[in-house]
Amino acid sequence: MRQWLRAQQRRYRLQTVPVGPVNFGTLRRLTPNSPIFRLDHDLPTIERHYIEDFLARHAADIRGRVLEMGDAAYTRTVGGDRVSRSDVLHSVPGNPAAA
Repeated sequence: MRQWLRAQQRRYRLQTVPVGPVNFGTLRRLTPNSPIFRLDHDLPTIERHYIEDFLARHAADIRGRVLEMGDAAYTRTVGGDRVSRSDVLHSVPGNPAAA
C-alpha cells in the first residue's frame, strides 16, 4: 500500500504530509503562515488546481479590461492577446505592478 501511495504522489505531484507532533498553539496566530500565499512552495496547492481548472474552462471569457489580485500571472497565461488592459490590486504597499 505504501508503494502504491508513493507512486500516486509522484504521478500526480501530491504533497506529502510530514508526520510528527503538531503545535496547536500556532492556530491562534493573526498572520498567515506564508506571507506570499504559498508561492514559496514548489508544488501546486489544491486551491490552485481548482483555480487553474476554472480559468482554463472559462479562458474565452477573459478579455478586454481585467482586474487581478496580487500579480498579472493568470492574465498573461490565460488571457493573452485578448486582454487590452490589466489592472493589479495588491494589499502589500510597494508592488510596482499594482494600482
